[in-house]
Amino acid sequence: VPFALAEGQPAGSVGRALDLVSRRSVMADVVGDYNTATGFGTDDAPYLQQLATALENQGGGTILIPYGRRPYLGSDLTLNNNVVLEFDKVSSGSNYGSGLLSFKNAVWVSPTATIKVGNGSGFRGSLIRAGLTMNNTSAQVAALWLGTAITLLKNTSDHVIEGMILGFEWPFKCEDTSSASNVAQYSRSRIGPLLLDNKNGIWLHNYLDIARIDAVHCWPICTVAATAEPDGAQLKRTGTALRLSGVNDWTMTNRFFSYGYNRGSWLSDCASVTMQNVAHDHVPGSSDGSIGFLMTGLTREIRILGCQTAGKQYGIWNAGQFGNERVGLLVSDTVVWVTTTA
Repeated sequence: VPFALAEGQPAGSVGRALDLVSRRSVMADVVGDYNTATGFGTDDAPYLQQLATALENQGGGTILIPYGRRPYLGSDLTLNNNVVLEFDKVSSGSNYGSGLLSFKNAVWVSPTATIKVGNGSGFRGSLIRAGLTMNNTSAQVAALWLGTAITLLKNTSDHVIEGMILGFEWPFKCEDTSSASNVAQYSRSRIGPLLLDNKNGIWLHNYLDIARIDAVHCWPICTVAATAEPDGAQLKRTGTALRLSGVNDWTMTNRFFSYGYNRGSWLSDCASVTMQNVAHDHVPGSSDGSIGFLMTGLTREIRILGCQTAGKQYGIWNAGQFGNERVGLLVSDTVVWVTTTA
């Protein structure tokens, strides 16, 4: 769709309306001037918030970011109802990420800002923490990888998250991760395909109905070409690749891979979760307390099917306390290998 900045916009309008098949879309005229070298850029969040509010008032739609812009979010952006923020071109990422900082199709997010996602809303594209550098040391990861890129608002459903997220403490998690396990606040998320390199991966809490996680790859994109440290520390992440807590009724995870995370999958107080084709790998010869699949609390009715975990100190650790006669854990066609303890 052609877009010419020089044409300007009618007085009082925000963005340009596009008729794209059956959806309402606007091409965002963001400043997009974030400088990866200096860290300077115009905060595009207030303008994008105008677009999101206008679309929501008209029943929802899509905000398209033109290729070649580098929008910067220095403050929060809220996508409440049926609004999706999307690039017209989405990155596929790379094993060796030094070229990612020059990408023309990423949103740069301050570690003090987040994209808040509500009902039917979401993001398709690449989110990079402002100030991120490549080939980081383990100390830089521990000290500088901060913030949450996407926050799922309470009492929401049907949101979609796709693309690539780099350099945060959490790429995305639920707004409220502290409430009692029997209070369901989220449902029917569609998550993936995703490329992630952050301290942690995904945290879903209190899902009442069938969250779907598919084709997620947690990999040390930002450090894989860094100078080697003792025990491969530059490749490790201290957090959890997949965290499920609270209800999580019929949550389904398929084709999920992580490398170097202290915990691969951690399920606590969950009921009825299916994990299929999930794999958690680790730095060879350096397991240091790592766990492939961990179950704690009142977790029950967990299915680990056709999965794999390698190089961890513990492959599968079921520490749950069930308190009834329901099936606690079913493991089938799953491979656990090169573990140092169990």
